[in-house]
Amino acid sequence: RVDPFTSGISALVFFLVILFLALSGLLTFPGYYLRAIINKNKTPLANFNVSLRQSILISTGMVGLLILKSTEGLNWWDGILLIASLVFLEMFFRS
Repeated sequence: RVDPFTSGISALVFFLVILFLALSGLLTFPGYYLRAIINKNKTPLANFNVSLRQSILISTGMVGLLILKSTEGLNWWDGILLIASLVFLEMFFRS
């Protein structure tokens, strides 16, 4: 058993990495199927690449917010700044 209150930083890092990978994987499939329904003229690989990229960005945002929350550094402007930076990064990839 792992007690989150007594375990060290390695357990927290391990948890956050597993959470990131799980969120990325789980968010990829709904995004892919929605894109396949909407964009029927694109190749399946193009839909998958966009879906994977967006799921990684969303997972990065969620894990980043959790890291800020766990270090008591989460304010409303920090959360908005993190989300806005990820939105701008997505806009950069789209252009």
